[in-house]
Amino acid sequence: MRAYGAGIPAFYIETGVDTVVEHGGFPTKYWEDGETIERYGDPKPTREFNGKKYLMEKSLGTDFSFIKGHIADEIGNVIFNKASLNFNSDVAMAGKVCICEVEDIVPVGTIKPE
Repeated sequence: MRAYGAGIPAFYIETGVDTVVEHGGFPTKYWEDGETIERYGDPKPTREFNGKKYLMEKSLGTDFSFIKGHIADEIGNVIFNKASLNFNSDVAMAGKVCICEVEDIVPVGTIKPE
């Protein structure tokens, strides 16, 4: 989600190399019985960098993202508090539309730039 929010459509990662994930053997859809596999994932492209093999993963984006902030101003700047600093900004940027719940809305210019 962080990559998608930064405008990176895909990235290379070492995790999953030489596994069913790379070769397209991971089930992605089951029939209604919940046991019979209807479809497997597609093989992932690989590339070698500095003698190591990596596979390409697509970034995760969403139509809507829902986050919780502490304070926001009237134009959408948000201050996060405590643990919400961890992922809320990444989730917000990954959504085409972001819906944020805050405890207080303040006038523009009240939130310090840092």
